[in-house]
Amino acid sequence: MPKDFTPITTAARVPHVLVVGKSVPAMTMRELVDMAKASPGKLNFSSSGIGATQHLPGELFNQVAGVKVIHVPYKGSAAAMNDLIRAR
Repeated sequence: MPKDFTPITTAARVPHVLVVGKSVPAMTMRELVDMAKASPGKLNFSSSGIGATQHLPGELFNQVAGVKVIHVPYKGSAAAMNDLIRAR
């Protein structure tokens, strides 16, 4: 961290919820991780854009779980939610 800046407070907290479409048979996080490990690059996750608050936890999930889930950036969260709702 640069010496010119000092953190003084938390500016925001953003809750995140992981959801999967009905076509994904995983019912638990362990099952989802096992699926992702069995088929690297087959699962996707969306965000409202590169570096957005949904993108970074997705990449953290990849690192912590040791998986490769593909990031699909959208131009805003509304389009991502519409596609998630339509996914079967």
